[in-house]
Amino acid sequence: MTVMIVCYGLMGRELCCSRSIGEVTHNQRESMKSKRKVVKMFGVVVTIFAVCWLPYQGFFIFVYHHRHFAESSYVQHVFLSFYWLAMSNSMVNPIIYYWMNNRYFTILTLSDMNSVVKLFLNKRSAVIFF
Repeated sequence: MTVMIVCYGLMGRELCCSRSIGEVTHNQRESMKSKRKVVKMFGVVVTIFAVCWLPYQGFFIFVYHHRHFAESSYVQHVFLSFYWLAMSNSMVNPIIYYWMNNRYFTILTLSDMNSVVKLFLNKRSAVIFF
């Protein structure tokens, strides 16, 4: 987690704090605004990652130090809830990208969903017949 925060922090600093030499044009201002949006998205992704995965990792550290907890009847339910939360991170990331990135939003909105459905059905029917 620390390595991830350091790496994303360095990328964010490089994107956000880079200055243009000379007069700033409209395109450069738009580019700087876009870079700031990316840095915000980095922050949200890292925060959601921590919220999803820290309880799961903390559970193992807690059980290691308090072994009597592992013998309780409800430990499996606690583990499964933390596991579910950790795995939900994979579902949340595309939602974050869709919400915070205009290009991702445009690609998903403009894509021809009929062709995607046809491709899925063709692959599925090929599997069924073979």
